[in-house]
Amino acid sequence: MAARAQRGSAAFSLVEVTLALGLVAFAVLAVMATIPLGLSTLGDARDQTTEAHILSGLAAKIGTLSFTELSELDSKVTFDFEGQPVSGQERERAVYEVRMSTIEPIYAGGPSDPGRTLRTVQIVVSNLHRPAIPSNSYTVHVAKSE
Repeated sequence: MAARAQRGSAAFSLVEVTLALGLVAFAVLAVMATIPLGLSTLGDARDQTTEAHILSGLAAKIGTLSFTELSELDSKVTFDFEGQPVSGQERERAVYEVRMSTIEPIYAGGPSDPGRTLRTVQIVVSNLHRPAIPSNSYTVHVAKSE
C-alpha cells in the first residue's frame, strides 16, 4: 500500500494541469493581442521613414531651382514604397503621392513684400494605400540669393 501512495503523489492532478493550461492560454492571448498594435506601429514607422526620404530629396531639388521656377512650381509626383519616383507607366506601383505648390509667405508683424525675397513651397504627402491616414503637410522656405 505504501508503494501505491508514492506512485500517485509523483503526478500532477487534473486541477493543477487545468490551472497551468489556463495560465499559459492567458499569457499566449496577451502576447497575441499585441501583434496588431505592433504591425500598425511598424507600418507607421515605415511611412515616416519613407516620407523623410522623399522630403529630403525634394528639398534638395527645390534648392537647385531658380527663384523664378519656384514661383511657378505646381506639380504632383508619385513614389513607390521605397521612396523612389514612379513614372506614368508604372502608376500601379505608386504608394505615395506628393503635391508641391508655391504659397505666399506670411510674415508676422505687419505688411511687407516677401514675394521678392522669399518663396514658400508647400509639400503635401498622401499615402495612396492607407487613405484613412491624413495627409502630412510640410513647408520649405527658400530665400532669394543675390
